[in-house]
Amino acid sequence: MFDPLEFDEVKWTRGPLGYNFGGAELFLTTRDMAKFGMLYLDGGRWLGEQIVPEEWAADLRQLYEPIIEAQRHQAGLEAHEQLCDNIKELLLRPDWFEQVQLAREQLPSSADELASPIPLAEILTQAHSSQVIEALAGIQELAERGKLRSAMEEAFFVLDRAPTYLPLHAFMGEMLVRQGDLEAAVAKFMAIAKIYSSRGESTQALNLYRKVTDLSPMDLAARGRLIDHLLAAGKTDEGINEYLHLAEIYYNLADLNASRRTYTEALRMAQQAQADRSLRVKILHRMADMDLQSLDWRQALRIFEQIRTLQPDDLKARTNLVELNFRLGREDQAISELDHYLNYLRDLNQVQAAATFLESLIEEHQTTIPLRRRLADVYLQTGRKADALVQMDAIGELLMDAGDRAGTIQVVEMILSLDPPNKGEYQLLLEQLQGSR
Repeated sequence: MFDPLEFDEVKWTRGPLGYNFGGAELFLTTRDMAKFGMLYLDGGRWLGEQIVPEEWAADLRQLYEPIIEAQRHQAGLEAHEQLCDNIKELLLRPDWFEQVQLAREQLPSSADELASPIPLAEILTQAHSSQVIEALAGIQELAERGKLRSAMEEAFFVLDRAPTYLPLHAFMGEMLVRQGDLEAAVAKFMAIAKIYSSRGESTQALNLYRKVTDLSPMDLAARGRLIDHLLAAGKTDEGINEYLHLAEIYYNLADLNASRRTYTEALRMAQQAQADRSLRVKILHRMADMDLQSLDWRQALRIFEQIRTLQPDDLKARTNLVELNFRLGREDQAISELDHYLNYLRDLNQVQAAATFLESLIEEHQTTIPLRRRLADVYLQTGRKADALVQMDAIGELLMDAGDRAGTIQVVEMILSLDPPNKGEYQLLLEQLQGSR
C-alpha cells in the first residue's frame, strides 16, 4: 500500500546538469520525471480514497484515470516538474494528512451534491497549487458570508495563476447561479463540460450537463449532450429517461412530430439494449397516449397490443384494447380481447379483479349484453348470486326490448334455475312468453 512518508527518501535539488540525489548529480529525462509524476499521482489517488466517504472511493478512483493518462502524455519537462514539486510540497511534511484534508475542503463543490467528489489531482496539476489552495479558502469564506461580488473578483485573480483549473470555473458558475444570472451560469457550465468531455473525464462532464438541464430544462443542446454521455458511459436506462424528458419538452412546445420521433428513438434504443421491460412499457404508453389525443385509434390499438404482449396484467392497455375495438365497430375483436384477459385473470385466481374490470366496462357500455353475461358468470363464481340475478334481469330486459323472445325465454329459465326470491313473478313471465309464441 502507498505510504507518502516513503517519499522522504526522494529528496532532490536542481543541479547544473539535472538533479542532485543525496549529493550525486544525475541527469533525468522527461520520461524519468514523468515516472515520478505518475507515482506521485497514484499516491494522490490513494490519499483521496482515504478522506472521502467509502461509497465514493470507487468513483474517485475512476476519475483519476483520465488525469493520470493526460499527465502521462505531457511532452515537456516543466509540467512533470511542476506536478512533482506540488505534490512533494504538500506531502513531505509532518502534518501532510491535515494539509491534504485542508486542500480537499478548499476544492469547489461538485456540480451535483450527490455526485462523486472532485479529485485532489485537479488542483495539484496546476501551477502554484499551494497558493491556489490558500486563495480558495478566502474565496469560499467570502461566498459563505454572502459577498458574492468580492468572491468573484478574488476568483478572477486566482485564475491568473491557474487559468485551466476547471473546478474553480465551476465554482464561479455556482456563484453566478446564486447571483441570479442563470444565462451566464449555464454558458459557463456548458463550456466547462465540453472541456471535461474533450479530456475524457466523462463523469465530471455528466455532472455539469445534469446541472445545466436542472437550471435550464428547455436547453435541448445540453440535454442532447447529456444523453450522448450517458449512453457512452453505458448508463442506458438513464439515457432513455432523458429521451423521455426531451420528448415531453417537444410536446410542451407543441412540436408533436419531434416528440413522437423522440419517443420512437427511445423505444428503439430500449429494445436494442434490452432495457427493463417496465421502461419499454412506459415509453409505449406515452406513445399510445399521443395517438389517443390525436384520435389515431388504429395506431393506438397497435401500440396497446405491444404493451399487452410485454405486460399481460397492464389494466390500462387491456381496457383500451376493448374500448378501441368497440369504437372501431369491431365488437367481436373487443369480446375476444376481453375473454383473453378474463382467462388470464382466472388462471391467476383473480376473479375479483375480473369483476372489477367488467363493472368498469359496463359503465361505458350498459347495453352490451356480452359484457353483462360475463359479469353475471363471474358473480356466480364468487357466490354473489343476488348480483348475478341483477345482471341477468338486465339482460332479459335488453333482449325483450330488442324483440328477441327466444333469447328472453332462455334468460328467464336461467334465472328460475337459480331460485330467485320472486320466483313466482319470473314463472308467470315465462308462461306469458311461451304462450305468445
